[in-house]
Amino acid sequence: MKKILLGILAVIYLNSIANADNVKLYKHYTFGMTKDTIKKEIGVYDCSKDFEKGALCKNGQNFVGENIEIGFRFVNDKLVSVILFTEFTNENYIKFIGALNSKFQLLAMESNQKKIDFLEQIKKYKKGIFLKNINDFEQNGLANGNIKYIFIDKNTFLALGKSSSNITDLIMKANSNIRAVEYIITEDKNGAYGLIQFSAPKKSFALLKKKQKYEDF
Repeated sequence: MKKILLGILAVIYLNSIANADNVKLYKHYTFGMTKDTIKKEIGVYDCSKDFEKGALCKNGQNFVGENIEIGFRFVNDKLVSVILFTEFTNENYIKFIGALNSKFQLLAMESNQKKIDFLEQIKKYKKGIFLKNINDFEQNGLANGNIKYIFIDKNTFLALGKSSSNITDLIMKANSNIRAVEYIITEDKNGAYGLIQFSAPKKSFALLKKKQKYEDF
């Protein structure tokens, strides 16, 4: 019995180590999944010409009741981010922000090469002022058809938010399993579009650094 229990504990321990590296990106897609694994799914196709060299896509998917297209980005044939594409509407904007806020914490926005960091604002201004600054920044970004919302998983925020001076500091302090989401709204002559990217920033950085090391000669 003792040997059986030790065997079970060993399996649980080994599984926990293995799963620690499999950071969830979106649904069942995890960081580091192989390209070949995703290729086997029904409906997946190569979308290098429309999106990015080496990328895969999948149409006819659903996110909070909205029809979306999914894109998969890879480094060394390993999955680094999952991207949801759709046309922008006021209705899906409200749905997407609400869904993301349920599991992630909005910490920054970017627009026209400018950025507003919520942690910096909270530490620098009184509540009424930083809320006005954030609202004004968002309204200007939406009016110009160019804004990016940056989210971090809530567990990381709750653990490190108070001790971090800004979002960059928080990411630097976080463990390698930190998850991030970028919701980008952009508009051109053809219409307005929304893009939601799920990533693991520290794991992506480590993978790119490793790739650079091997390619450096």
